[in-house]
Order: sequence, then C-alpha cells, then structure tokens
Amino acid sequence: MWRSLRVDLRAGKAYWQEVPPEEVAMGGRYRTARLLLEQEAYRFDPFSPENPLVFAIGPLAGTGSSNANRTSVGTRSPLTLGIKEANGGGTFGYALGQMRLSHLVLEGKSPDWVVLRITRTGEVFFDPAEGLLGLGNFQAANRLFAAYGRRIAFALLGPVGEYGGLLSGIAFSDTDGRPSRLAARGGVGAVMGAKRAKPRATRPGTHM
Repeated sequence: MWRSLRVDLRAGKAYWQEVPPEEVAMGGRYRTARLLLEQEAYRFDPFSPENPLVFAIGPLAGTGSSNANRTSVGTRSPLTLGIKEANGGGTFGYALGQMRLSHLVLEGKSPDWVVLRITRTGEVFFDPAEGLLGLGNFQAANRLFAAYGRRIAFALLGPVGEYGGLLSGIAFSDTDGRPSRLAARGGVGAVMGAKRAKPRATRPGTHM
C-alpha cells in the first residue's frame, strides 16, 4: 500500500493518506505540479507559511531500476516567482520508495528548527535541529550520522538556505552518505529554510 504524508510544521502534526495505485503511477514532476495547482501555490509569497514544499517520487522508486530514484521537488520559487520543479538523485527517493511514500508535503512554518524524522514504521518525529544550524552540508551529515546511524537518507539545506539565499538548493544523500545530489533550481532550499525543516528518512534495515 502506497501512502502520502502531509506535515503541518506549525502544529507539529503529520497526516497520512492512502494513495491509489493509479495515482502512484502519476508521480514525480506530475505530482508536484498537480499538488501545487490544487493548493493554489501561485497565490502565496514564496517565503510565506502557506507556500507548500512538495517532494514526490515515481512508481519505480525504491528499486534498482535506472533513474527510478530521483526526487522531484516543487514549490513557488522565490527566485523566479513562478511554479518551480527541481529534482535530484540519491538515496532520499530510494528511501521514500522503500517506505511506499509517494509524496511528502511540508506546510506551514515550524516555530523552531527541526529535523523531520520519518521512520520505516510510519512514525514522524520533530527532533531539535539547533546543532545543525550554520554548518555546511557535509558537517551536518556527519552530525546526523552520529545521532541516527549510517543507514539514513536525508534532504539538507546549508547556511545559504537558512538565511533565505535565492540560489539555495536541497542536497540529497548519495549511496556513500554524502550530501552530493542536488535539487538546485529555483531556490527550493530557501523555501525549505523558511519552513525551518531538514527532512530525513529511515532507509531499510535500520530500527531508527
């Protein structure tokens, strides 16, 4: 069974919903565009809490199929003011596919910086992220490994995204745990920074 996850960062609550198989097939870039249209993201300031940030994968994510594990990121761009899609490879999309999580939507703005931790059993935690602020992505990745173990996947933004730099992207972990696979277009990292969230997901084989 595939599901979607909507996270209200302001309230610190998460909502799961089952996704029919025919909807799973229409994933990735189609999913981000459709959700942004449905939520009328074009009406909102890119840095406002009402501007959603969507992570979506395709139906073959979580497998070894070539190019199947890319993650599509959609939002209203603070750089162009248009609806923007950026995408990157790495293990974040693979982890979402293994958890049968077709798309993740971040809404609102967290009162404090958090690591949004999603476990393979479907639990969602809002862990404090103060210790990651101001760090480059490689330093932040090492701290995540120290806290949660090596078998994790993550989506990170660095200091540029934290202060709302319009060229900030989102760095996904690669197979060696490096934050080197980037969704780099349109300032999507700045939108994630405005929401004060740094998502990470549990990969298969771990109990975190």
